[in-house]
Amino acid sequence: MDLVDKAIDQMKERIVSLVNDSIRDQLYPKALECLVALRNGCVQEEESHKYLLPLPSYRDLLIFCVKKVQCFLGRGAWIL
Repeated sequence: MDLVDKAIDQMKERIVSLVNDSIRDQLYPKALECLVALRNGCVQEEESHKYLLPLPSYRDLLIFCVKKVQCFLGRGAWIL
C-alpha cells in the first residue's frame, strides 16, 4: 500500500468518524469539507475510482448537504 492509498483510507475513516460522532449536524460541515478534499485528491492522484463511498453510511450527511443547497438556492431546488 502506497502513501496515496493510506491517505485515502485515513480520510474515509475520518469522514465516517465525523458523521458518527456528530451531535445532530454539528460536525457535518467539516465532514463535507473532508469529502470535497477527498474527491479533489482522488482526481488529482488519478485514483477517482477510490472516491466511491458506501452512500448508506453517509445518508445523514447527504441530507444535510441537500438542505444547505436548498437554503442557498431556494426551497424548490430539490425535493426529497
